[in-house]
Amino acid sequence: MRYARELFAPLGAVVAVGALHATGIRSFADVSVGAFLAGRREQWDRLFTAVCALCAFDRDEATAIADEMACFRDYDLSAPLLVLWSAGVTGVESLHDRHRRSYAACAAWLPTSN
Repeated sequence: MRYARELFAPLGAVVAVGALHATGIRSFADVSVGAFLAGRREQWDRLFTAVCALCAFDRDEATAIADEMACFRDYDLSAPLLVLWSAGVTGVESLHDRHRRSYAACAAWLPTSN
């Protein structure tokens, strides 16, 4: 299951952008990733199955990792999270700390209002 998290994080960002776009309002407060995916369950299942097949991921293990990451259900979506995810997440452990620092730096200059 190597690289599952590194793949699911940016995929979660794509889903979040889709959920944001689906609101038609562009307000983070109105975004529900869970509702967005629930309304597209069949498409999501096909996509997730294809990703698992292409990456040779065990579907049950991949689902457990995705559930643990919580990027495919409701959470407080924010601009800093999308900025962080847009850079991707690497498999090099030492770089994870750099991304956390980058998130803090992004949060400092991004507007706090949704």
